[in-house]
Amino acid sequence: MRHEKLLMPVKTIKLLCMIADSLAREITQRITRGDLRPGQRLPETRLARQLDCSRNSLREAFRFLVNDGLVTHIPNRGVFVRTLTAEAISEIYTYRRIVECAAVAESDLDSIDLSHLDTIITEARRAAEHDDWHVVGSLNAQVHLEFVALAGVDRLVEDIRPVIAQARIAFLSLAQRDIHEPFISQNAEIIDLLREKRRDDAVVALRKLLDIAQQHVLDRLDS
Repeated sequence: MRHEKLLMPVKTIKLLCMIADSLAREITQRITRGDLRPGQRLPETRLARQLDCSRNSLREAFRFLVNDGLVTHIPNRGVFVRTLTAEAISEIYTYRRIVECAAVAESDLDSIDLSHLDTIITEARRAAEHDDWHVVGSLNAQVHLEFVALAGVDRLVEDIRPVIAQARIAFLSLAQRDIHEPFISQNAEIIDLLREKRRDDAVVALRKLLDIAQQHVLDRLDS
């Protein structure tokens, strides 16, 4: 496959990479929504049919997802949604604390518009009223992507996107009100602190939220 790529026109290679990237994003969304569960096998033929793509394009997308830490490839068995260990979870949340807190600390509070964050919180509360906790979890994750975006560095958002998706994998089995609902109000509190230009307090609140989230997931592993 590698030698075949070297013989392809550059435009063709770029197109194939764009298709694979689009497929990888769609599969990532399915994972974060809870449509695909930790440890679940991703059947190549059926998934290619569902996504209306070639198996070669899907395999390239799988390669992207392996690099993003969202799936694992087991020779002679196939591709599976990743199951996270305690060590992996701790690493994910250490990374998130470093990047998310730094992004908020570097945000320009005089120029940012927080209305889109308010909209996400409203949608999360609406989903909570219907006990749709997977949707709540996905929306909470979206809030944290937006926190990183406040720094105005697109590369940071792209880098942390798969890491937040990994955290969603860890949360997929935690579909209870007492787990997810408090994060809605905690995220709303951080947004209010940003609106009041209390940057340092927002960073402290964000760090505390991530500490709590990590502990929830680790407690599930131990139970």
